[in-house]
Amino acid sequence: MSVFFHKLVEGSNTIICKDAPANLVEVTVETSKGPVTHFIRKGTVQYGIYCPVDSDGKSIDARSWGLKKDQELQGLTMGSFCLDQEAMKTQPKDAEPIYTTLRWVVAS
Repeated sequence: MSVFFHKLVEGSNTIICKDAPANLVEVTVETSKGPVTHFIRKGTVQYGIYCPVDSDGKSIDARSWGLKKDQELQGLTMGSFCLDQEAMKTQPKDAEPIYTTLRWVVAS
């Protein structure tokens, strides 16, 4: 599964990725003030989190990579769903894990 750049998280080295580039459809709606054009997303998108690190496990600042919106990130793929740490704090120790809708992005 291909992975595409979505945005950098402000104040961290975390990259938000997605499994498809923007698939926008132009829709023009007639209003009392005349036609208005909107762009709507077609289909669903799965989002993921990528935290780049070097071979020593130290964070890499991805801001210097010059990533562009919807750029394919070669060598990465969507991994498992992220565990919801906050929700798990309120659960008994033997409870089933609770996951978010985000996935980890990992090297393929």
